[in-house]
Amino acid sequence: MIHPTGPGSIVKGSDSPDNRVMRLFSIALLFLAAVGFANHLTTRSWGGAVYVYVGERRAPASVRSVSDYSAIDRRALYRSIHGQLMSTAGASIRDGVVGVRLGHPLIPREEGGGREFACPIAGHVGVYDRVELTFYGTGITASGESPLLIIDNGCQASAQLDTLDTVWIPMQKIIALGPKDQELETDTQPPMYIRLQNIPGEWPENWVLTGVRFYRSDSEDRGMSLDADKLKADAATASMLSFEWKVKR
Repeated sequence: MIHPTGPGSIVKGSDSPDNRVMRLFSIALLFLAAVGFANHLTTRSWGGAVYVYVGERRAPASVRSVSDYSAIDRRALYRSIHGQLMSTAGASIRDGVVGVRLGHPLIPREEGGGREFACPIAGHVGVYDRVELTFYGTGITASGESPLLIIDNGCQASAQLDTLDTVWIPMQKIIALGPKDQELETDTQPPMYIRLQNIPGEWPENWVLTGVRFYRSDSEDRGMSLDADKLKADAATASMLSFEWKVKR
């Protein structure tokens, strides 16, 4: 049988627009399925971790070893900066000191795109080298102003790159000096600077984190600040980080 091919006839061969569209659509679906499967496989196979290169930056890829890489929780890649900072945040008290734990945020690079860690990791210089924590005391005020405890400390990644080294606040020594405005400096390296402001004639018994600032010691103008509103932005951080320190009377 001969099919008409004259005017008014329609022939759908292998190169017709409809077939090309269908082929492209099928390829796109196959690609998306492959990406989804790879992501699922990676998450399961590697415990949900992403591996970050922390070796010599100029070293060629061919000579890099397994020890040059360290794992971080892949969920950190999808959190906001304040979400990363507070996702593992907490406070503990032991032997007269308060230990404050914070996450180590990845921040956008100023040039070239991508992201980098806020503080030094594995011998590499970070974007910042200091972190300032501001706590306010609840329950009492001085001339209408809340008491403030400001801790300025060096920042450094812990063995887990997405967590900062714990900041140890010597509360017992601070309290022993009496409730008054003052500035202190520890003999640690790097030193910790402590400022007390708006302190009335007694100590608050509860301190709440109200601000975090990262900055460079050689250029304080270059910094990143997160206030209480940003720290509480995620549902997971609706309850602010705080600690109690009751003074024996």
